[in-house]
Amino acid sequence: MSKHVLDDNLDDVVYRYTVALEPMISIAAHYGCTRQAVYYALKRAGVDTSKQANGHIQSTCAHCGRPVMVPRCRHRANKRSLDRKSVV
Repeated sequence: MSKHVLDDNLDDVVYRYTVALEPMISIAAHYGCTRQAVYYALKRAGVDTSKQANGHIQSTCAHCGRPVMVPRCRHRANKRSLDRKSVV
């Protein structure tokens, strides 16, 4: 059953993983399936889930405004502080 749920909502699953940077485990909890089912659905959709492809994300430093490369997990944890402009 979970395969059909993910296939019916594949665009949303891909968006959550690639744009919203939501981890597979929380996507799986949302759809009531396993992390592995989400992994296979992303693989069928052609999304590269490897660390080399998704290890670092370009963001903007809140202090100086320069572009910086941060690990995906840190970007998720500090999303608001990295994307905001510093107010002086």
